[in-house]
Amino acid sequence: MSRDENRVVIAAGLGMMTRLTPSSGYLGVLIPLFVISAGLGLAAAPATTAIMTDTAVDTHGVAAGVNDAAREIGAAVGIAVAGTVLAAGYHSAIAPALPRLPEPARTPVSHSLAATTELAHQAGPRAQPLLDLARTGFLDGMHHTTLVLAAISLVAAAALAFGAAGRPRKVDRQD
Repeated sequence: MSRDENRVVIAAGLGMMTRLTPSSGYLGVLIPLFVISAGLGLAAAPATTAIMTDTAVDTHGVAAGVNDAAREIGAAVGIAVAGTVLAAGYHSAIAPALPRLPEPARTPVSHSLAATTELAHQAGPRAQPLLDLARTGFLDGMHHTTLVLAAISLVAAAALAFGAAGRPRKVDRQD
C-alpha cells in the first residue's frame, strides 16, 4: 500500500466511528479502532523509509530527528483539533440543559461527560435524562471530530497522491 492509500484506510476507520451509538458496545468501537490502527501502522514504516532512503548516511541522525519531530507536532496538533471539536460538540448539545441545573453542577456538566455521569449516579434515576443527553452530546461531538479527522486524512491522501515526488532518487551511500 502506498502512503496515500494508508490515509484512506485511516479515513475509512474514522468514518466507521461516526456510526457508533450509545448501544454500540465494545466490539462496535473495537472494529473502527482496528481499521484506524492498521492504517496508522501501515503508514508509519513507509514514511520513515521514504525519509531515510532519500538522505545521505551522514545525515540520517538529522533525518530521523526531523521525522520524529514531525510526528510529535502532527500528533499534538491533531489532538488539539480533535479535542476542540469534541468539546464544542459536547458543549453545544448539553448547553440547553444547563439553566435547569443547580449552579454548582453547571460547570462540571458543561465540560465533562465523566462529571455528568458522576453527578447522575449521585442524583439517582431522576438524572437519567441528563445523562442520556450528555451521552448523545458526547457521541455527536465524537462524530463531528471523526468527520473532521477523516477529511484531514483524505486531503493528506490527495496531497500525497498528486503532489508527492515519484520514486526516491539514488543517494550516494557511505556504508
